[in-house]
Amino acid sequence: MANLPSSTLTAIFELQRQIAESVAESIAETSSIEWQLLKMIGENEQTMPEFEEL
Repeated sequence: MANLPSSTLTAIFELQRQIAESVAESIAETSSIEWQLLKMIGENEQTMPEFEEL
């Protein structure tokens, strides 16, 4: 395995952390948008189990 300077390793781990945060934010935003779209077509908490069966 290559012997990388600690600054390089720190930069790599910081970038990985930023990517993970960005992915988590994107998933949360997508879920919110999906729920908004479902509500627009009349879905709600009571109808979701039936909708998910389709």
